[in-house]
Amino acid sequence: MMQVIWAMLLRDLRHEASYKLAFLMQLLGSFHVFVLFLFLSRMFTGLPVQSLQKYGGSYFPFVLTGIAVQHYLFIALNTFSGQLREAQMMGTFEAVLVCPVPVPVYLAGSVLFSFVLNTFHIVIFLLAGALMGVFRLSVGQLPQLALVLGLSAATFSSIGILTASYCVVFKKGNPVAWLLTISSSLLGGVYFPCTVLPQWLQSVSAWVPMTHCLEALRGTLLLGRSLHGIEGSLYILGIWSLVGLPLSGLTFLWAVRRGRRTGSLGHY
Repeated sequence: MMQVIWAMLLRDLRHEASYKLAFLMQLLGSFHVFVLFLFLSRMFTGLPVQSLQKYGGSYFPFVLTGIAVQHYLFIALNTFSGQLREAQMMGTFEAVLVCPVPVPVYLAGSVLFSFVLNTFHIVIFLLAGALMGVFRLSVGQLPQLALVLGLSAATFSSIGILTASYCVVFKKGNPVAWLLTISSSLLGGVYFPCTVLPQWLQSVSAWVPMTHCLEALRGTLLLGRSLHGIEGSLYILGIWSLVGLPLSGLTFLWAVRRGRRTGSLGHY
């Protein structure tokens, strides 16, 4: 199985390397967002923003970590369903399913490069922030940071596989992706702390995976907490991963079996 995943990763890497300008433009697009919020954060310089005191008091490192994790969610929501839709429209989806490759391996291999590339972008974000003195990034933090990002990727992947299942059954118009994108942006604490929300919405935000991903990441980078200091968020992300991945995988297998039974796998 690892050989198949590795082969799919190399395939996507060669494909991406053949479009050097597109890769460079993606990288420049990431820095555009970085610079945009850098100047936007200067409006808060010197202002005692009470809701940010919990995270060190500065807006730029707060929103920088939020954008970094939000990229993971967008990759998970769009890549699984996007790869599947592309295969459907090119007429290769049915051909892939009759190959001697397990469906979970196909799903993992088809999105691995996107996660690797996005991790590269996040690392650049964080290194740029560290070089500017926005926050401290030490070698000792890297294992904990890798754990947070790994659990975040697993959590978001379970949601992404659900969106792909929807595409297999209903083809277009994905309310799962729409709902998660909206809820994560508004309730997950990406652009502003959850404490500014009304009390009843704060209770809802506690069920949004993005909230706990950001709490763990900000606790590591902005507050210098150890694993013990972020263990609550890690437990919740771990439960999301352990329950969500098998459940979403079974849902996708059900969607594929239904498509085979109704003859709609190749429809788009």
